[in-house]
Amino acid sequence: MVKNSLYKGIKEVLESANVCHRCILRFFGVKEYTSYIAKTDVEKTIEELVNVENEVLNQKESVQDNSSDDYPLPKRFLPNPCAACLGILQETCDEMVTKLDDVVTKSEHRFKDFVLQVALPVVVDLRDRLFLFYLKQKLGESFCIDENIPSVKDICKWVIGSQYGKLTNTGFTPSSDFQILISSTYPDTVKECFVLFKNCTEAFPNSRKSKATAEDIYTKTAVLNAMEALSTKIEKLYTLPPSPPDKCCTFHEIKCTHSPLYLGGRYNKYSRELSQTPWLIDGERKMESSVNELITDVVQRRILADKIIFSASGREDVDVKMLGDGELCLKTFVCMFHLTLKQRDFSCYVLSIINITSRLIYTATNAMVLPLYQV
Repeated sequence: MVKNSLYKGIKEVLESANVCHRCILRFFGVKEYTSYIAKTDVEKTIEELVNVENEVLNQKESVQDNSSDDYPLPKRFLPNPCAACLGILQETCDEMVTKLDDVVTKSEHRFKDFVLQVALPVVVDLRDRLFLFYLKQKLGESFCIDENIPSVKDICKWVIGSQYGKLTNTGFTPSSDFQILISSTYPDTVKECFVLFKNCTEAFPNSRKSKATAEDIYTKTAVLNAMEALSTKIEKLYTLPPSPPDKCCTFHEIKCTHSPLYLGGRYNKYSRELSQTPWLIDGERKMESSVNELITDVVQRRILADKIIFSASGREDVDVKMLGDGELCLKTFVCMFHLTLKQRDFSCYVLSIINITSRLIYTATNAMVLPLYQV
């Protein structure tokens, strides 16, 4: 949090530069996520902080006496996108909740909690740095640059995640295995970052590649490295304050994924006409079925996944029967859809496999890896 005596000054400086209220709260240094969720909460928090300052100013000198320049007069908000967040925290993130719900519903994923990941253009980080320099310029030595203010990405995740969790009655937690990734795009990223490239070419190693695209060159790492290398003179390379953009940053893609689920066990093969995996030569099937298919067919009817991978600790010949404890095997379920599985479900899977394949293979009931290991 910044000094109590600076809230009014920060608000007036940023409002005059066409910065939205969520971003003003960010530059106040407020890190309580509940203050950002609803717009009414944002307005209330700003008002409370400024009022606290006014009470202090009634007893002390005005903050303006310590400023290097007079604060610019606050002006009415323009319909332009916010000059700090490129419009993301104005309307875009609030409107995203409904779109997110539509995409997740169509994906048919079933989940009890989720983690939200947001990919934003690196120019947002650049504009944050420039606005910190601008506040320092306008408020003087009384303003200390705090680069640990909540980022646009943080606020975006808090707003969308909290609202979507409330809408779907699910948990919004960083430890969930179900991930929702929202990607965004901003048309002027290259234009705004070119100054960094021009003055610190060595920070953009991909520019030396003959077929490198703009996305290859202006990576987040490259831009942040350039900002660090030019930290002492970056405020002289750009016009302060950054001007409001002509176009908003927009979200263009939503992806739903789930961490792989691993199901392990053992099997014994009793048939001399059963391969471990499908046996095909020039597209022609040589065996009617395989260990892989017999086990997978039972499980995939109950666990929906984009892809199922079968692995075994060794590879036996087709005409080999097995004795002893059997072969260790592992099934990997990539991007699952059914996420509410319980231990008793897997006991049923084992019994089903035994009933269907008893003359061909035997799956050890006590060899299932439970609880399942997920990564």
